[in-house]
Amino acid sequence: MRFLCPTHEEWYSLQPEEELVNNWMHWMHLSGCYYQNSQWNRALPYIGSSFDLARLLLSRQGEERKTAITLLTLSGIYLSNVFHHMGDEVESNKVLNIACEYLARFSEPATNSSVMQCMSCLTDTRAHDMFVAHHLNMPLARRSSSQATH
Repeated sequence: MRFLCPTHEEWYSLQPEEELVNNWMHWMHLSGCYYQNSQWNRALPYIGSSFDLARLLLSRQGEERKTAITLLTLSGIYLSNVFHHMGDEVESNKVLNIACEYLARFSEPATNSSVMQCMSCLTDTRAHDMFVAHHLNMPLARRSSSQATH
């Protein structure tokens, strides 16, 4: 699952961490305009691209690793949520699994507690609201009660 084309992914992979974080925040903000109006199809590319940027950031060594863990979790939650509201539970669950796989792959002793907390949150959709409220000033559209747990 990729939202950035290979050319843009390569271009962003060469950008400094600060630029990736700024673009992540910009795209999440843009997605929020559509997200708040339940325009899931229009929010999807922005949230998906934010998810891709967080994966790029997480794959790097450096100071931003802890930030990348949080950004990947947040954009993973939102991306999964959008797929859920579009009626695509397969893709919704796939996003959460991909996010957990990336967190497990790029974890290191200094970030293990953050990674474990984020992985736990990703696998329990009931925890999404609280995680988002703690880290991001954006609303999260509730999932239907039949999809309470991943």
